[in-house]
Amino acid sequence: MPSCPRKTDRDTGYLVWYDSIHNELSVVQRSVAAGWGTALLTDRDKSRPFMRRMYRSLARAIIFESERIDAGGWQEEEQIFFGALDECPRGVRQQITLLLFLLYLAPVFRYARTFTRLSVEKRRRFLEWVQDSPVKLLRLGFWGLRTYVFLGHYGRKEVAAQLGYRVNLRRGAPDHG
Repeated sequence: MPSCPRKTDRDTGYLVWYDSIHNELSVVQRSVAAGWGTALLTDRDKSRPFMRRMYRSLARAIIFESERIDAGGWQEEEQIFFGALDECPRGVRQQITLLLFLLYLAPVFRYARTFTRLSVEKRRRFLEWVQDSPVKLLRLGFWGLRTYVFLGHYGRKEVAAQLGYRVNLRRGAPDHG
């Protein structure tokens, strides 16, 4: 990407925003040129670090209790999340990965930062916009992704025990007693 023309000092606020978008887009451009986008959709091993960052960023924005999760808790959540995704058909996994990639990039146009670099409050505002989006496919995709994030968090043994939820694995139904 060619270097950005510099503006005068009176445009400093604009310059900071413009340079920030330029930096974010150049990272994306280098990644796509290196074949990262294709690998993201087709190669699970190459997409896991990206998906792990996005999962944690989404969980911190969606689930308020996630600020208190330790390293072991994050590993357990990710194991549940990725385990559920691995059981999905390949096409569904690719759609979820594509949605994560779009959620990663979309904030650049409003906040001049990618999703993982936003503050938690800005992530929440952005996700509220996605949740209420006029684009039905985007809304549905987000609600499905949000369900997987909830599964990862509330599927943890510690959280399930705090809620008093026990599963009888022989019957597969909740055990209320």
